[in-house]
Amino acid sequence: MMTEKDKNHSWQVRITSLSPHVLFLFVLCFICLSYSNTLYSPLVLDDKATFIDEPKVYIDNFSLESLQKLSSTRFGLGRLIPLLTFAIDHMIGKGSVKQFHLTNILIHILSTTAVYLLMRALCSTLIAKRSLKFIAPEYFSLFVTALWAVHPVQTNAVTYLVQRMASLVALFYFAALTCYIWGRINISKPQRYIAWVGFIIFALCAFLSKENSFTLPLALLLVEMLFISPELGKNIMAKIRWQQLLGLAIVILLLLPLLYANLSTIYETFSNRHFTISERLLTELRVIVFYLSLLIFPLPGRFNLEHDFTISHSLLAPPTTLLALLFIASLLWIAFKASRHNKLISFGILFFFLNLILESSIIGLELVFEHRLYLPSLGFFIVMIALVDIGIRFISAKNDIELKQIIFLGTVIIVCVLTTFTSIRNTVWQDEYTLMKDCAKKSPNKPRVLNNLGVILAISGRYEEGLATLEQTIALGKNNYEEYLKAANNIVNILREQGKFQEAADRAEKYIKERPKGINWDGFQRIMLNLGTAYWKLGNLQASFEAFSYAALVKGTTDAKIALGAMEALLLEAMTSEKGRLQLELENKPVAVHRKIAGTLFAKRDYRNTEQYLKMALEKDPNDIATLEIKRNLENALEKNKRAINAVNLANRPVSIHNFRFKSYLFLAGFIEKSYHPLEGSIEYFLKEAARLEPQDPVAGYYLARWRLKTNQTDEALKLTKHYLNSALDFFPLIELAGLCYQEQNNNKQAAIMFSRLLANYPGHPDWAEYENFIKTAKIQPDNKFELEKTKPATINAPQ
Repeated sequence: MMTEKDKNHSWQVRITSLSPHVLFLFVLCFICLSYSNTLYSPLVLDDKATFIDEPKVYIDNFSLESLQKLSSTRFGLGRLIPLLTFAIDHMIGKGSVKQFHLTNILIHILSTTAVYLLMRALCSTLIAKRSLKFIAPEYFSLFVTALWAVHPVQTNAVTYLVQRMASLVALFYFAALTCYIWGRINISKPQRYIAWVGFIIFALCAFLSKENSFTLPLALLLVEMLFISPELGKNIMAKIRWQQLLGLAIVILLLLPLLYANLSTIYETFSNRHFTISERLLTELRVIVFYLSLLIFPLPGRFNLEHDFTISHSLLAPPTTLLALLFIASLLWIAFKASRHNKLISFGILFFFLNLILESSIIGLELVFEHRLYLPSLGFFIVMIALVDIGIRFISAKNDIELKQIIFLGTVIIVCVLTTFTSIRNTVWQDEYTLMKDCAKKSPNKPRVLNNLGVILAISGRYEEGLATLEQTIALGKNNYEEYLKAANNIVNILREQGKFQEAADRAEKYIKERPKGINWDGFQRIMLNLGTAYWKLGNLQASFEAFSYAALVKGTTDAKIALGAMEALLLEAMTSEKGRLQLELENKPVAVHRKIAGTLFAKRDYRNTEQYLKMALEKDPNDIATLEIKRNLENALEKNKRAINAVNLANRPVSIHNFRFKSYLFLAGFIEKSYHPLEGSIEYFLKEAARLEPQDPVAGYYLARWRLKTNQTDEALKLTKHYLNSALDFFPLIELAGLCYQEQNNNKQAAIMFSRLLANYPGHPDWAEYENFIKTAKIQPDNKFELEKTKPATINAPQ
């Protein structure tokens, strides 16, 4: 009988004189060849926002302060390592796109190396060796690695720069699995120690690269139960008694409400999507089948950066949803059956689905992106080569050398074809126009695609085509699936750059006035900046200044800083002429510019920037009466804000410090409302008890009234709110709650009075703009008053 060593030797000597390690180097050469035409591919989609326009990515050193800066981006600590690599690319390449692409290719090469080492480690286990009947483990590892590395589906993770996040997490994921297997099967203590240290380091790096690394523990369990300790499950079950299982079941039942309550954060991810959570789950069934079709039939024309996938509304709408479900269920059944006889097939199927579970399930991400296959596709190629091994066993029971040569040459041909397909696919990435044209051809009804194509056409001088495409973008938009303001802004920008300032201003006003409800407001600042510039060129300085001031409303953004700079530049220009000063009501004083900006920002409740411009104005003239008046108003507003915030801070309230039971009742009520819905019936009891303990304190009364409003007891909520307002006239949560109660009763006049009072007590309220707009709509008169419950503060009793 031929031993494992003889089998490997036979493959090596009779087919090629080169060892698998040397052949692996050829695979790396194929990678370099297939991605050599991407070094100057453009930045697209999230690239600019993530590592070009994000100022926190630009660091000068690797100090703790710099790392904290990187971890404070919108991605947080969970993607620190990818952001660090972007920062390094900036430092080395000085912004050159070539440097970013070289790093992405290098990461793919390292990931390929990690895949090869993982497969070698996996195939060194006795169970994996027994699963292979014909192909030698070394060549099985090589074939899987080669097909994974050069498959064109990986282009979106390699050529699309920002998706190095996907390739980096895969690199560390594969490396951690490899070290785990080495640590479990190595006999030598030093090797085991090195492996376990490597495992810890790579696992931590995976967790700092992308969130789907959280499936790593399950992948480790999969490896352990299939290849290292196949009896683990049985042994655990044999030691567990029914009492322990019952206790575990009870604990799970008690914890389930906590899980259910925290699903609200997941539901929030669907707030700006054009599909529901159930529609996403149903659609992803078809998406997964589509992913598999891309892996099986990898023709370059089938790949797309921007897929536009039809939503599944039920299992029969469209009918292919049910077929997809049955197909996926059959694959999982095969994985279960194969776990007894061919664990490589079982592992491959389960690994594929395991690593799609986060991005293809209940989280409100976009439906389809090919880079999501970078990590799970390894499972697919393991299954494919394992099936070839089984197929050969049925074709020929003998250890036929010619058959081995055919398999080897066939694999080489497939690798060459895939390399060619990858290179062809990458030609689409040669510039922004070819890429977006390709996307528009394959997804002609996707607003984001048409918006990007319209901009690119305009940049290339094809203005009419660009404007027509952008108008089409606006027409195609639907709720939560539109680019209305972005496309509108791009139209206005194109007209402005053509010198058509009046048309640009008219279009901007029209688009803002006719905007649909529920639109994405991401492009608002840009369109206001372009509107302001158009009015400036037309000489309408007041309208220009107003537009810039609206653009500055969204604080902390780059566009807000640009808007503030534009406001200052406009005023400085206006100061040079009497006409300009007259339009903007400016005195001919050096202090006028910064005072005007400070006053405008104060009116829009941007207190931080108000302070900044007040300081500059007072440096110009410390005794200017109007400036000092703004300063007094600002100090008064800040003091009110501070008082309002302190009033609701339980830690600052004496009653919370000295009355433990009071604080405990409030905590229990809050915990149950937020995280343990089965006990919601007890919330009112806890809040009543808290109010009984401290009848003079408005906090418990507020929470009780709020709970009654939430449970549709509006009249009782309003009565209780009035009751407590007698003793806490300035307690802003009660004032706001009264307004909301009146709003629920459609008593808009009284609601507006309460909201006016709210803003008088808390001018910096986070929702001030919404309330101020409501007040203007209600058109309340200054003499309108709110009537309190006729109860003396001294006689307030606990609510019933």
